[in-house]
Amino acid sequence: MLSHLSHHLCTGVLVPLLPMLRQDFQLSYFRAGLLTSSFSIAYGLAQLPVAIIADKIGKRTIITLGLLGVSLSGVVAGFTRNYDQLLMSLILMGLFGSSYHAPSSSFLSQSFSQEKRGQMLGLHFVGGNFSFVITPFLAVLVARLAGSWRFAFSVLALPALVAGLLLWATVRGREGTETKVTSGFLGDGLAWRDILRAVGLLLGVVLLLRLITFSIFSYLPLYLVDKHGVSFEQAGLMTGMMIGVGIVGSPLGGALSDRIGRQKVILISVISAGPFLYLFTLAPLGFWLLAALMLHGLTMSFRMPAVESLIADFVPGQRRATVLAAYYFLSQETASVITPVVGHLIDIQGMDPVFRGLALMACVLSVMVLVRKRW
Repeated sequence: MLSHLSHHLCTGVLVPLLPMLRQDFQLSYFRAGLLTSSFSIAYGLAQLPVAIIADKIGKRTIITLGLLGVSLSGVVAGFTRNYDQLLMSLILMGLFGSSYHAPSSSFLSQSFSQEKRGQMLGLHFVGGNFSFVITPFLAVLVARLAGSWRFAFSVLALPALVAGLLLWATVRGREGTETKVTSGFLGDGLAWRDILRAVGLLLGVVLLLRLITFSIFSYLPLYLVDKHGVSFEQAGLMTGMMIGVGIVGSPLGGALSDRIGRQKVILISVISAGPFLYLFTLAPLGFWLLAALMLHGLTMSFRMPAVESLIADFVPGQRRATVLAAYYFLSQETASVITPVVGHLIDIQGMDPVFRGLALMACVLSVMVLVRKRW
């Protein structure tokens, strides 16, 4: 949980600081989106090779090196002096950041039985979700006190360095201690067709929804500033609140997936996501806007441990990081490629029509999932 928190303290600084970056570099929506995409594309492309290495040489080593790397790249971002340098440092951060989620989720899923897997993965997400509560506040606070967004990158990168060293010291010798191997396959082989048949369609729906929600999240602070006239600080805090409700949603979703099934939890999340997103685009500034943001954040966090647990249930431990990385790769890369396209559409059509169109697409997906009888 501490490692997850420190990882996102470093990687989560960019979005809440986007309004300041736009002002400093005079950015269009397209160029602002390119910053988030540069990180995300690098993050996604490195997932598979890093996970394959982790399955071979050990997940603890890869996770530790990744935490040290994101810390270093965050410090470097703080010393950049122009747009191109910042872009390169974010690419570096994405490459190092790719070493965390798939190996850590695989490591945890090997350490607990299937009956407790969802609950434990949900608790792990609490660390990441809590970081999204405090990161926008801390990022904007440090930037305001220091008079520059650059200090926020450097200061919030340091906890990842400490967490990496602590992780290396405290988990020595624990890897490979899966308490109960309960896979959907006989033996240790990995049947890709069986995996796709069992979970492929459901994961495909989740990936489509993530494509929509990531496109919205990348521009959320700018949307709040431009449409509702909130301050930079308020936009960052509201963005953090949306993700921060995962402190409740992630352990709840993980525990429920252990009790009622992974598929049911995922389907509940997908069905409710579209209406909440559309409500967000219609709501005026105030209670209903905050409620829609937090409900949408709840649905996102609700399904995350269920998805990881579903994959872990069907994939042997020695290949689990690789398969989780394939899922993260597909979700990250598709969303990253679309984000600058969405930014270009916003430059042409305006923020409100594009956001509302994306929300309607999510509603269509929710209806399609609702009317389908079997999964």
